[in-house]
Formats: sequence, C-alpha cells, structure tokens
Amino acid sequence: MPLMHRVFSLWRNLVHRDRIDRDLDEEVRATFALVVDEKIAAGMQPDDARRVVTLEMGRVEVVKEQVRDIRAGAFADTVLKDLRYGARLLQRNPVFAVTATLSLAIGIAANTTIFTIANALLFRAPAGVSQPDRLVDISRAEEGKAFPYNFTTSYPYVASDEPEARRRWNGRSAEAGRVD
Repeated sequence: MPLMHRVFSLWRNLVHRDRIDRDLDEEVRATFALVVDEKIAAGMQPDDARRVVTLEMGRVEVVKEQVRDIRAGAFADTVLKDLRYGARLLQRNPVFAVTATLSLAIGIAANTTIFTIANALLFRAPAGVSQPDRLVDISRAEEGKAFPYNFTTSYPYVASDEPEARRRWNGRSAEAGRVD
C-alpha cells in the first residue's frame, strides 16, 4: 500500500471516526442480512438462517471490532483512549495522582543519580587518559601468593620484550600500593 494512501487512511480513521463507524455498521449489517436472505432462499427457516449465519460470520459487534482492530490508526486510537481513561482516573483521586507522580519522580531521580555515578566511576576513562583503550596493566605476580598479590598482565602488549613492543607505549604511569 503506498505511503500516501496509508497516511490518508490513518487521517480518515482518526478524524472521521464516527462516520467510518456508521459506514462499517451499515456494511456489516447489510452483509449479514444478505447472507441470511440467501439461506432463506435456499429453504432455511429465518431463525435457523440467522443462527447459522451468526455461527459462520460471528456476531455483528465482534466482526466490527475485528475490522476496527486492523484499521490504520487502531493502535493510536487505543493509546489515546487509554490516556483519556488514565487522566479521568487521576482526576477522580488527586491524592493518588500526587503520590504516583512523586513516586515516579523519586524513582527516576534515584535511577538517574545511580547511573550517572556508575557511569563516571566504572565506564569513563580515568582523568588525564585520552585513549583508554590503549591502557596496559602491568603487575607483579608472585608464585604461591593468593589473589590480591597475584595479578596478571594485559597480555598482548606486554608479552614481548622486544624493543618494537616497547616503542608502542606512548607514555607511562605508575601506581604503587600495598593491600593488607
């Protein structure tokens, strides 16, 4: 379906909803009546024909709902109805509305604060480091020592003692400390 046709259909379904619903109701009822008349012409009793057509096609209102669900703009229409319903509920109980709003505000603020701190401490480069992806960790590993003293190195950059490997290092920084 071309884009302009879809946009036009969406506009028509959202703006002229009442007229579209009337047309849909007339069309579904006319189709229902036509099929019932065909069954009666084939020799069925009117009540039996209506029952059989209802079983075959479904109830008129159910068919109309199914058509509404696949129309362009059905999702937007549902969202708008839900928003209106939610606004009405919040207007009826202002204490709940204030409580819910404050709860959301506090939760969002706490979440934002925690993420900002975690981002600054865990995911950003240390101060003064312009290329954090080029950092190399070199530490002393002592045989027989437990975890705090037995660290490994960043293997690809330190594996070679060749002068070329050392030339790849642009700068150095040292840190010393003792973990007891």
